[in-house]
Amino acid sequence: MNRRLALVILLVVCAAAVFAQPAAPLRLTVSLTWDLGLRVGVDYRAWDHVGFSADIGSTLFILEGAFALTGDAFVVLYALPPESRVQVSACLGLVDGRYVFTSPGAAMFAFGGSVQGSYGFTERLDAFIRLGGGVPFFLEDGEFGRRDVSFPLGLWPDLTAGVKFSL
Repeated sequence: MNRRLALVILLVVCAAAVFAQPAAPLRLTVSLTWDLGLRVGVDYRAWDHVGFSADIGSTLFILEGAFALTGDAFVVLYALPPESRVQVSACLGLVDGRYVFTSPGAAMFAFGGSVQGSYGFTERLDAFIRLGGGVPFFLEDGEFGRRDVSFPLGLWPDLTAGVKFSL
């Protein structure tokens, strides 16, 4: 029952975002993560104070010495109106997801939140930095579960810097 309710809520939010009059244009993002991962994605501000952001990329998985496909997906809650050059926002969702190519079937998902600050140089170009963390869950050998990581508070870090631009 809870899965059905979550799916219905997700579908309603996605439909509302698709048909909403956007508060800002769709922006493309290019970012660098704490472990030297490079990601590209989109940032969509559906309403004045709510938006969505998602990125995909790759990294040399430093901790495991393996190449990984990475990504993130957030609901973004903006504190300031779209016209403001300086933006502060809370990002909630998947702070990091990884699929390790050198270990088939191995993946990691970290769910949590981050605080993001950005500055708009022009109407079409913003620079941002995001800092936060998430609770990591690992899929290894067909088993999904949480395990300890050697980071403060046991949280997987989210430290990302990049640019957002509209065409």
